[in-house]
Amino acid sequence: MQLHCLFDTNALIKYYVPLVGSDIVRYLIDKNNIIKANISNVQIAEMISLFYKFRTNGVLSSDEHVVQCVHTFLNDLKTERFLTYDFCN
Repeated sequence: MQLHCLFDTNALIKYYVPLVGSDIVRYLIDKNNIIKANISNVQIAEMISLFYKFRTNGVLSSDEHVVQCVHTFLNDLKTERFLTYDFCN
């Protein structure tokens, strides 16, 4: 049995950027076989925007780090680490 959980952008960013609560998010997504992470399609743009905002605010240290985060996030979508649903549908 799998439990589908909706991760908001605030939680999802913690999967990619080490922030307070990142360890819990990583546990839920990677280590827990019961939970399947879900996000809305709207969050894709929000996440990419947030990576660039974190660079501007100094949370991410370099442009290369931003590109790496965006690439990893998009790859995770492609490989269905996160299931997306059409929020507007």
